[in-house]
Amino acid sequence: MGKSDYPIPDYSTLCRPNGGLSVEISNRLDKGENLVVGIDSTGLKVYGEGEWKVRKHGWSKHRTWRKLHVCIDLVTQEILSVELTGNDQDDASVGAGMLKSKTGNLESFKGDGAYDKFGFREVLVHKVRQVIPPPKNAVVTLPKKKKPVPEHLKQRNEAIEYIHKAGSKSWKEKEGYHQRSLNEVVMFRYKTIFGGELKARKIESQSTEVKLKCMLLNQFTRMGMPDSYKVV
Repeated sequence: MGKSDYPIPDYSTLCRPNGGLSVEISNRLDKGENLVVGIDSTGLKVYGEGEWKVRKHGWSKHRTWRKLHVCIDLVTQEILSVELTGNDQDDASVGAGMLKSKTGNLESFKGDGAYDKFGFREVLVHKVRQVIPPPKNAVVTLPKKKKPVPEHLKQRNEAIEYIHKAGSKSWKEKEGYHQRSLNEVVMFRYKTIFGGELKARKIESQSTEVKLKCMLLNQFTRMGMPDSYKVV
């Protein structure tokens, strides 16, 4: 094309500054909007050998995985925040860090049983509607001596009592729990479009990589997702 004087950076040059690149996916959590949010996680492969090679010849290098934690607006399916961690990180602990000091105006949180941890519920505080299923063997938290039941555990007690009377299915229908499955839709869209592997090798660059991809997913949502309405 006769443009040989244009400097074109190679792949390595482009990758080097990725770790320090600031990517803001959304500021709606920080703005304190009245949101219905959900958090879930999925695994992303960093490197490893294919199933066929391992089955045929055995493995020579173990696979390594990262966990991608995604917080979304369950009404619009917009990705609000993401965290990339090692595969040994607890979902509730990471989720607590993602929502800390950002729950002032949240309407409700919907998540699976992995988020039924006292520390996570404390971050949500009692004003946020906590739609988190307790385990089958959960028991009601009772006051201790002169200390009343903490405010952030009262909703958990209510859920346990209701489930004991009417069953888990009835509780989930009453609370609209299945709306949280939209998190899984976001994971499916991510892996369908971008794949389930990370290209970068350093955790800082990997974090930038997933944030850029999630920012693109938000753009796709705004451009191509139809507005649907219930017909009465």
